[in-house]
Amino acid sequence: MNDTLSSLNYEKRELRARQWEVLVPAEQVEGVLSLLKPQFRHLMFLTCVDWIEQGEFELVYGLFDWDRGESVLIKTRIPRDNPKFKSLRHIYLPLEVYEREVHEMFGVVFEGNDRQYEPYVLEDWDDIPPLRKDFDPEKYIETHPALANPLHDELILELREGEQL
Repeated sequence: MNDTLSSLNYEKRELRARQWEVLVPAEQVEGVLSLLKPQFRHLMFLTCVDWIEQGEFELVYGLFDWDRGESVLIKTRIPRDNPKFKSLRHIYLPLEVYEREVHEMFGVVFEGNDRQYEPYVLEDWDDIPPLRKDFDPEKYIETHPALANPLHDELILELREGEQL
């Protein structure tokens, strides 16, 4: 583990050679990303995990150090019932796009990202964000007949009967 990662006083573990995860309280993620940016110059991704049973979303920032071939996952949790987090696009500019995607798919509001409300993939979406675990795709198809696929009912019937496709 490099010195910068070693200096972080948070729960961390090595996932495999040259790859770590660090669990950071939400209010300290900005400082941690700022500290890591000189070494981990490449933002690989921002994603979100819906921990519905715990009532939380987990934001995961993937960073990469091209010089050492090391990567780190910075993970933090926020409340699911009021999912707000500060935009960190001022640290990694590509976060502007990733935050838009996470907003659209999970409903996380990134305060300070004015572009998050622009459609990323879903134009004219009128339901809860589709990657939340409480989103019901079957109900959505039933209430939006224009999206119905002629094979949909047959496929659902086969899945319910336990047949493998």
